Amino acid sequence: MPGYTRNKLIPFSLPGEAPDDPAQSRDRAEAIDAAMVAQDAEIAALEAQLVPAEASVILLGDQSTTSSASTRLQFNTTEYDDSSMWNGTLFQMEITGATAGTYNITAQVCWATNASGHRAFNLMVSGARKAAPLMLPASSLATRVGISRNFRLVAGDTVYVESYQSSGGALNTTGSTTNNTFLSLARLHP
Repeated sequence: MPGYTRNKLIPFSLPGEAPDDPAQSRDRAEAIDAAMVAQDAEIAALEAQLVPAEASVILLGDQSTTSSASTRLQFNTTEYDDSSMWNGTLFQMEITGATAGTYNITAQVCWATNASGHRAFNLMVSGARKAAPLMLPASSLATRVGISRNFRLVAGDTVYVESYQSSGGALNTTGSTTNNTFLSLARLHP
């Protein structure tokens, strides 16, 4: 076509074209290599956002809680933790730059049978109470309280659960196959 100049994307001449000198071929090859390296970096950055950020911890056994006082739950079993968010020493999930995003946080707390007072727990994000479901206890059954909510979490945020009960004495938070006490986080998107 008259006036049409083909943009060369390959480092050598096509059949019927005048051959390039070696310097032109080298320059084109280096430009293509640089473009491919840049593309690979972009792809790696996008793939990093697709890495799942999920964790779930449970309480197996009992943890005593004092009446009318908040007690941080000491989850002692990790079900899964794809992004190393769980800190078992401080009993909290820790969000890093690589795991920041919008999360669905689900928690449930179960208390031993006791008909007095009420049961609640605090879902804490970086020291601030973000949710506090409350329930009156049943007289002959363990009491379970749960919540599921979405939160935007940034690098440096921590997530943990505080148990609260007002039975008038010590009362166990329980964890078993039938009475589950757990904290789970699943990133919905970065």
